[in-house]
Amino acid sequence: MTVSKIDSAGILLQFVEGDEGERWARGREGWDQNTYVCLWEGVTCDSHEKITEINLMDSGLVTTIPEAIGQLTHLKQLFLSENKIFGTIPASVGSGLPNLVSFDVYSNELRGRVPRFLNRHLEVLNLSHNQFSSKLPNSIGAGLEKLRSFDAGHNFIGGTLPDSLVRMKNLKELNLSNNKFNGSIPENLGNLSNLEGLFLSNNNLVGTLPTSLTQENLLLREIFLHGNRLSGKIPVSMADLPHLKILFIDENKFTGTIPEELCRKSINAAFFDGFSKDGSNVSGTSSSTGVNGIDNGCSTIACPAGFRSTVIKETEGRFSCTICDQGHTNPYLGARKCYDTSNVKILEKLFTSTDGGNWVGVGESWVGYPICERKGITCDSAGDIVEIRLPRMNLSGSIPEELGFLRHVKVLDLSGNSLYGLLPSELQFLPLKTLDISGNMILGPVPGNLCSKGGLNGNGKGGDLNCNNIACATGTFSEIGRAKHGSDCMPCDTIFIGSNTCAAGSHGSGYFSGVELVAYTLLLGFGMLMILRYRSIGRSIGIPSNLIDDKDVMVEFDHETDTFSISTESLTRESFPETVNKPTWGKKKDDNEDVWLDVPQVS
Repeated sequence: MTVSKIDSAGILLQFVEGDEGERWARGREGWDQNTYVCLWEGVTCDSHEKITEINLMDSGLVTTIPEAIGQLTHLKQLFLSENKIFGTIPASVGSGLPNLVSFDVYSNELRGRVPRFLNRHLEVLNLSHNQFSSKLPNSIGAGLEKLRSFDAGHNFIGGTLPDSLVRMKNLKELNLSNNKFNGSIPENLGNLSNLEGLFLSNNNLVGTLPTSLTQENLLLREIFLHGNRLSGKIPVSMADLPHLKILFIDENKFTGTIPEELCRKSINAAFFDGFSKDGSNVSGTSSSTGVNGIDNGCSTIACPAGFRSTVIKETEGRFSCTICDQGHTNPYLGARKCYDTSNVKILEKLFTSTDGGNWVGVGESWVGYPICERKGITCDSAGDIVEIRLPRMNLSGSIPEELGFLRHVKVLDLSGNSLYGLLPSELQFLPLKTLDISGNMILGPVPGNLCSKGGLNGNGKGGDLNCNNIACATGTFSEIGRAKHGSDCMPCDTIFIGSNTCAAGSHGSGYFSGVELVAYTLLLGFGMLMILRYRSIGRSIGIPSNLIDDKDVMVEFDHETDTFSISTESLTRESFPETVNKPTWGKKKDDNEDVWLDVPQVS
């Protein structure tokens, strides 16, 4: 878009066009052509009468950001936070303001993609609490070597975390919390040697915690990772971080125990309120190991396995901790729920989670039969469930994580259905020898703890521990939906794991009727045309295959509502719950020590 040359006053007056803008301007000093622009309220100029700062924070401004803003080439500070600014960020902000140092649009109604910022002097970039969606540019970090604070929390941004974030080498604060990021935490984040606050909570991140983030030379003081799907064990080396004061890792899939070296540090000190340093309850309940026999030094980081958090506040699986009820279990650190291990309850969950009333060959009475007489269920002589075979039975929904607590299941065949969402990592706890989830609409990746499970689908034979032995990865397929006996998964435009066909017109289940497929195609096509961004799900369900290359369209699975959706930057979505306060760099009131003011209130 070509923008004609406009004087400074004319550019700023584009902020206040229309009746709403005129009303706003009448209540401000200046903001008209009859007053010298450098005398306008919220405008600062240098000695050469060039605008260097625009500060309209919390002023009730309802507007869009004009494209012509990029003509203010001397502008250093642009503060527009806590207003009702809507629309998108013009490309000229990132490409036409060479002297920009601070850009703050916190708490507005901006949407669309986060643009590239090429402002080489930029130090503060705050995009948090808006409606940005799609993905971060892959090269987001390029040219931002001076950036100290990048906050894009509380938006709807998805995709993976770009490796280029590491190019922000002076970064002190990185906040991408409360978004929809997936994939793993980049190993190279540990190269951000100046980073003091890392906030990645409440996303869909998977994988293990990079050991690069536990190096003793790092300055990390606060690490917020809660509310993801991270797995593995907490590295003992995390205790080597000399400045670490706050560590939130609850509501993930971490197993094992909190390393004692971490428990001895003064981490999450606010949660020690009411306890003396030796762990005894100050209020009078004597216990050398704290509440319910738990070492308080560890429980302030996360409740141990076998316990659940009794903290009411959402997504805070920390102190205090209550042991799981009889007949329930919890294998994870920092969980806020325990799982019912009753076979009856688990199968009931499977039935309701996958639209059991519409299963082929069974009806609502399936849950009323004795367990070992139900279709698809095989038991051993002791009455334990050893096989679940429900292929091509029109299961629709997500695979419940509770299946992982059936203890004796060796065969799980859910192939050829319409299952979606993620493959539960809880399946690692089963003594599985065969797992078939081919021909569904399950999103990747395959959980790492399944990839490393020897004996599953022949995994580990000949030393080959490979995720493809469990299910073909996104972008690949095989006739059986996984690799076997030297038969590799082949390239294919599919967004799902376990694809067993790459031919248009089928997603492998054989269960879409012609009418259903046409209806599904028309529905998707209509939605894309409405926003002028036509793309499709991919050949794996019989629709053109270029969806995954589209910059503005993402396939997402909402874990709270168990819904599978196509999302674009043009859609309005409900905001996330405010589980964590907005990070703010500042000073403590009682001393001069720099602190990150991003600690949830402790009641």
